[in-house]
Amino acid sequence: MDLDSLVRTAVHYFHQYTVVSLVFLAALAVFVFIKPKQAFKAAVFALVIGVMFYVISLVNDSMFSGVQQKDKMIKRSTDAIVSDQ
Repeated sequence: MDLDSLVRTAVHYFHQYTVVSLVFLAALAVFVFIKPKQAFKAAVFALVIGVMFYVISLVNDSMFSGVQQKDKMIKRSTDAIVSDQ
């Protein structure tokens, strides 16, 4: 999961569901103007949660990438041993 695909997905969603997006943005703007301190806290909280999920997904992808590479190398070694006999 890279950041570019997340941005593309968000832009596609906003293009696909324009009315829902505009209503959400209007509600968000009203919330920011009425309670800016709470809106800032909510934005920081959402950012921290988003960064945590992003880092977890990067670690998860890298972990499985290593396992897949190891399995591929084991299969190549096994095939080489079998073909030599």
